[in-house]
Amino acid sequence: MNGKVKRFMNDEQGDFSVKGLAITVGAIVVIGAVVTWLSNGQITVWISDVWDSVWGWIQDTFMG
Repeated sequence: MNGKVKRFMNDEQGDFSVKGLAITVGAIVVIGAVVTWLSNGQITVWISDVWDSVWGWIQDTFMG
């Protein structure tokens, strides 16, 4: 059993440095900030703007 654990630990080498952890935490914070910003109404503004642009293009191209 002890040999299996040692082999597993040797096979699962990763980046456990302070720099690696800082980058990971920084990425999580940035993603959280973007999701919070989008959930506070910015995404609805974007969808409305895109829909208005597409609808205007459809009206100009096919109806007018």
